[in-house]
Amino acid sequence: MSIGYLQARKHFCLAFGLSGLFNFGVLGKPTRVISEEDRKIDRAAAIRLLLQAVALAAAVTVFAFLLPSSHK
Repeated sequence: MSIGYLQARKHFCLAFGLSGLFNFGVLGKPTRVISEEDRKIDRAAAIRLLLQAVALAAAVTVFAFLLPSSHK
């Protein structure tokens, strides 16, 4: 959930960023990023997004465990 949320919020696809692809044209027709420097930038952004997603998921999980239980 956290990966999907962050991808939508940032308008950035984790899989494309890690794969060196982009798609600003016809849906379903990705294009390879040509510049090695741009691929490194995208890969770093994808890794940051993944780490942010893990942190968000951990925070939500901790919050859920701290909620009062209705079981007695």
